Amino acid sequence: MSEGIRGRVLIVSNAYSSSPRPGSEQDFNNLKIMFERFHFDVVGEHKDYTAKDICDTIIAETKRPEHIIYGMFVLAIMSHGTDGLIHGNDDWSVRLHDIYGLLGGTKFPAMAHKPKLVIVQSCSDGLMDNISAAGGEARMKPAIPKNPIKLSTSDNEFRDAGNLPNYDATEDQNVSLRRSHFLVLKSSLPEFGSMRHHRNGSWLIRAIVIMFSRYGHCADLRQLAEYVRAQVELKSIEKCVDKTKPKGQIPDISCTFTGDRTVYLFPNCH
Repeated sequence: MSEGIRGRVLIVSNAYSSSPRPGSEQDFNNLKIMFERFHFDVVGEHKDYTAKDICDTIIAETKRPEHIIYGMFVLAIMSHGTDGLIHGNDDWSVRLHDIYGLLGGTKFPAMAHKPKLVIVQSCSDGLMDNISAAGGEARMKPAIPKNPIKLSTSDNEFRDAGNLPNYDATEDQNVSLRRSHFLVLKSSLPEFGSMRHHRNGSWLIRAIVIMFSRYGHCADLRQLAEYVRAQVELKSIEKCVDKTKPKGQIPDISCTFTGDRTVYLFPNCH
């Protein structure tokens, strides 16, 4: 572990063989290359993940001892989804607020009070994200509803009580405390789609790579997130057939950094 390492990045990229996500491997590679250039330790895979796999992977990461010496953590999740849910490639999904809980101070003490960036690339409108090869027009098809998986009191144990998994969350009692020091950048607001090109990858990840690479040396994370949102909104307007009624993709930003705290990818530059 080098002194120059800024933090650690976990990329959970669901290949979703049962319902392929063309361009998703490009997203994985783009993020991996970018964060490695930024001197982050990048781990994770582009493969099929069940809902349980997603949770187990995150839990295992939070238990790694090297986080004690790192100043920042990044989680990127890319899969099919609906509002508030990330789908596994099985019949189950994971609630986003449960994922945030796994990264809270109780479950992830090594990163308590340290900034955490969460990138979520999935749809929020119940439609699978895709952009066709022909003319780049968006083709949407309904996502298959997924039952939310629920963690048991034992971190990585999942139990099925009949048709309903059992869950007793033991994360921080205070929601605002649990999500303190988070910046969450989701690909779209509720009821909006999430565009992805079959070769070049998703609009969100491409915008992140462009804006973070261009302004990461001078802008803080909140500013970078706003630049990403503006870039994606502009592309949505450009691709919209009816310019007077644009309804494409608008990224969702949620920041719980305390006070006027500013977080930089390269803190030594400030």
